[in-house]
Amino acid sequence: MNTGHGSTAHPESPELAQLRHRIEQTDREIVDLVKHRVELALEAGRLKRLIGAPVFDPEREREVEHLVLDYAARSGLDESHMRLVVRGLIALARSSQEREP
Repeated sequence: MNTGHGSTAHPESPELAQLRHRIEQTDREIVDLVKHRVELALEAGRLKRLIGAPVFDPEREREVEHLVLDYAARSGLDESHMRLVVRGLIALARSSQEREP
């Protein structure tokens, strides 16, 4: 089983090792950003409860999806893949908000 840290069948060049390290670093940064987004969503959920607004707001979710997909398209990213990403982020935020007491 290849753990992603090199392979005995294909020696890794220093350049490839460096790129893989940068990708792993970027992945950690993405996780940190997702965590920060969840924390912001939790704060939004608390405010929604405080003012008596529903946690689930399908109109806002559609707006967020549209904004992200528009920015992604302008950034040259594939819409279908980014739709999966943004829907995952929205689902994570909603489920985090719903689990809050």
